[in-house]
Amino acid sequence: MRDVSVNSKSNVRDERSRPPIRHRLFRVQFTIRQLLTGTLLCACAIAAALYSTRNLREGWRRQNQLYDAGALYAQIDQSDLHASVVFQTPPRSFNLHQIPFRGIEFKNALLDRYSLEFLQKHDEVECLMFCRSEFGTEDCLEPIGEISLNDLIFWECRPNLRMWGSLKKMKKIRQISFRNCNVSRELVDELLRSRPDLKIVLAEGSSIEQLGLAESSR
Repeated sequence: MRDVSVNSKSNVRDERSRPPIRHRLFRVQFTIRQLLTGTLLCACAIAAALYSTRNLREGWRRQNQLYDAGALYAQIDQSDLHASVVFQTPPRSFNLHQIPFRGIEFKNALLDRYSLEFLQKHDEVECLMFCRSEFGTEDCLEPIGEISLNDLIFWECRPNLRMWGSLKKMKKIRQISFRNCNVSRELVDELLRSRPDLKIVLAEGSSIEQLGLAESSR
């Protein structure tokens, strides 16, 4: 009987020494909250690091794309260019006064009317080239109608008669060059009729329907 009483007393002491069940549940919940909070903070830190790395890479790519244009355009134009710049994705706004750009090339670009509006503020641009670019709307070229260009070059661009027709409204362009383009007879006829002083150059694989008209347009 003594052994039983001693064991019962020790059990009572053990139960008294243990914390209540709700305290133990609170500790478990607190630990889980700490783990979840820590995991969430780690995830946010990783996401921020990945985002900043992506921005750095994107910024480097754009910087390399904008300023490392190379001598390609200078070789094509054969003019005394101070610098040239290549745009694959036309910017909504870009300060060309940072560098004395005189030649701009749009390469593999999908253009609309708003793509060229930023050029209206930069009269220092003398040469403009579209290389393998697509024109999404017929009024794509209207924003450059008031720019005094020495040469407007289309290189391997698909002809669009209705869009090309807007070229005759450009009174300040001195020369239009077609390189590796199939130019329609109607286009050249309209350009020469509206702009007798305009010089049209067909070069490097460009063709026209009638040779006589091609010879007279050079």
